[in-house]
Amino acid sequence: MKKIEPEGEFPATAYLLIGDEENPATWKLRFRDMNGTSKLQLDRLLALLGLSLIPGQFWLRETEFRIAIKKLRSKYTKLGLESPV
Repeated sequence: MKKIEPEGEFPATAYLLIGDEENPATWKLRFRDMNGTSKLQLDRLLALLGLSLIPGQFWLRETEFRIAIKKLRSKYTKLGLESPV
């Protein structure tokens, strides 16, 4: 199963948060683009997560936010980069 986005089709493994593997509508925060994972993509996610902290703009539950940050750190490490968070 894949989620269709303007940039292409992506499997659940391309997202930090997967609510239901059988329901692409529950997949959030794609970290991989068509060329794989890049620092640019991770930096964009980090900025998006930062914006989610603005009062009235929080679109993730606290547990989702913590899981996303933990997974994001891991993705930076896998690229051989120091995580900024």
